[in-house]
Amino acid sequence: MTAPNPLLAEVRQLIDAARQRVASAVNAELTQLYWHIGRRISAELLQGQRGTYGQQVVAELARQLTADFGKGWSEQQLRHCLRLVDTFPDEQILSTVRREWSWSHLKALIYIEDPLKRDFYLETCRVERWSVRQLQERINPLLAERTAISNKPEAIQTLNAFRP
Repeated sequence: MTAPNPLLAEVRQLIDAARQRVASAVNAELTQLYWHIGRRISAELLQGQRGTYGQQVVAELARQLTADFGKGWSEQQLRHCLRLVDTFPDEQILSTVRREWSWSHLKALIYIEDPLKRDFYLETCRVERWSVRQLQERINPLLAERTAISNKPEAIQTLNAFRP
């Protein structure tokens, strides 16, 4: 068995750290791109009727983008972009969250309707450094409500007001 090599360990650490920074930078740029795409599509849809017109615009745009850039530009992806803009209409707020969370994290979070619950998950995810899988698992069992119950019984009424 070979003795541990401190040089090798340090170089590995440098490489891993650089890879993480690159991945974070790419993710932040992609999230910003998705927000700008969502904002542009939203502006287009506001010029016409949202119903059938909106479906046609998104479907045709997805078809053309997929032809130009390959998979990854489906109607569903474009709807995620629209939802991102609806959830974070202020680019300054988006700028903060895109540096903290991956696009996969944000996709899970943008579909939480209640802003109080969404903020709870945003903060808890940041503090506890949840993976996407952990976040998804914790959203389903209504962690926000259970935490509110244990921390502030009066918060139950607020959270229950938003239950479907």
